[in-house]
This record gives sequence, C-alpha cells and structure tokens, in this order.
Amino acid sequence: MQKEPAALRFVAPMECKPVERIPEGEDWQYELKLDGYRAIAVKQSGELMLYSRYGNSFNADFPRVVDALEKLRPKRFVIDGEIVALDEEGRHSFNLLQRSRKKPIATLQFYLFDLIHLDGETLIGVPLAKRRARLEEAFHILPANVQFSPLLHGDAETVLRNVTAFEFEGVVAKRRDSIYAPGKATGSWQKHKTQSSDDFLIGGYIPSADGVDQLIVGEKRDGKLLYVEAIKNGFVPATREQVFEAIKDRQVDKCPFLNLPETKGSRRMDREKMKKVRWVKPAVLAEIAFNERTANGHLRHSRFLRLRDNFDRRSRP
Repeated sequence: MQKEPAALRFVAPMECKPVERIPEGEDWQYELKLDGYRAIAVKQSGELMLYSRYGNSFNADFPRVVDALEKLRPKRFVIDGEIVALDEEGRHSFNLLQRSRKKPIATLQFYLFDLIHLDGETLIGVPLAKRRARLEEAFHILPANVQFSPLLHGDAETVLRNVTAFEFEGVVAKRRDSIYAPGKATGSWQKHKTQSSDDFLIGGYIPSADGVDQLIVGEKRDGKLLYVEAIKNGFVPATREQVFEAIKDRQVDKCPFLNLPETKGSRRMDREKMKKVRWVKPAVLAEIAFNERTANGHLRHSRFLRLRDNFDRRSRP
C-alpha cells in the first residue's frame, strides 16, 4: 500500500532586511520591490490555499488570483509571491489593491518569487539560483495574470537609477546562494526603498471637487500632536475619493495641531492657509513617502502612498 505524501502547510515568508544601500557584486540578484500583499500559495489534492504573510486566508479576498493559481500545472507546490493591482496605465497601485478585496475593481497580478516545495521535494535548503531555475522550469506555462518577478540586470548603481526613474518603490537584493529561511531576515535578502516613508495622523484636509486636494498631517511627540506637512502629490481621483470617505465624518471645529499657525519659513502653514483647511479628528493614519525631513520638521518631496488600516498592517511586505 502506497504511503500518502505528507500534507503541505503554510510557510512563513522569508523576510528582507532594510538597508540604506543595496549590496554590489555578482553574488547578488536584483528584483523590484513590489507594492502589494506578500502571499504564500499552497496547492495539494486539487485545492489551492492562498495565505497572507501571517497565515490568514486570502481565498475569499482574492478569488480571481486563487482561480489563476489553481490552473498552474504542478499538482503540489508551495510558492512565495505577491499580489499586485495595476491601474489603467499598468502601474502598481496599493490603493487599488486595498479596494479590490472581494470586488473586481482592478487588474490583479500574482508575481512568483520563490519555490519552497514542488511535488515531493522540499527546496528550503537549495540555493536561490537553483530554486529560481526550478521555478521557471516547472511553471513555464502561466495564466495571463500570473508572472515571474522580473530580474533586474546591470550593476547596483544602474539598477537603482532605473528603478528610481520609473518611480518604483525600491529594489530587493538577494544572494544567489541563499537558502530559504522561513520568517527570518538573515541579511541574505535585503530591501532598499527609493524614498523613506512613515505613518502620519491626518488632522485636516483642503477639499477639492474629487474630495481631497491636500492632506494636513502630523505626528505625536511627547504626547502632543504636531503639524508636519501638507501633502499635495501622490493622489489620483480614486484615492482622493477614498481618503475623503475615510475622514469626512470626523470633522471638528478646532485645529488639532499644537504648533499651528506657523510664522516662519517659505512653506509655512500660516493663518491665511489655515482658513482653507477643514479639520478632522486625528484618528486615521496615512503612509507618506519623502526624501528627507527639513530642519523645521517638514517633509521634502512628499507624496501620499496609502491609508493604513488593520488589514494593511497585518499584510504589508
């Protein structure tokens, strides 16, 4: 009597170590840092389970992705990848991804990163270069909305320059000889963002016909809410509407920032500018990208990335 193969289970995805500079040399391969939800796909007995990075089921949230992955030819596998939403111009949009849970709003793609298990073989201890080769060999026929995470060619400086020019989120560098370390950041995988980012509380907004023209954000220091920046960039009509829906019922009469109005600086939030602002209770977080903080605490070259919520915090890469 033939022994039944051991059941495949969720594997915590290997983590990337954040770095200020990506490593150089032929021992490293470079990939895009995608702006989506990290996910683990497990297929066995004709059934596909799609998990978030913390082991929560994604099946009900992204049924179209599940349907696509079920069509992959191997019968038993564990794959590490990422769910990404594309806007009308083919750009990655995390905001559209958030809104596409359970609703067919955007085109969704699943990017294959790594192969952890294939049929009866566990590949955790196999070097990355060989795992990648096995991945491309075993899954050479892919549905339209499933693809391999693209490898970026050139030296570290060229790769980073190109990624920055096309406004992608960043670069992931992986040692070609790295083994798969579930749930760990060993340093053999590293990530570098083209911009810094942080979470800020929304304390007000300047309205527009689409909902929000500018977001007025700040942060708590020593228990006090202080104004940081008015965010103008990074919005599309859909995200302006999304942000407005999240904060429109939180309006208050008084400014919640203790350091306003400002009286100095060319970009100050003075009394005149404050007349345009509708203040809200500071209870909603927004992730803002920026190049650096100025001496007076403002953000240089800032842009809106996304709203933060509980689902987002559990599932972000």
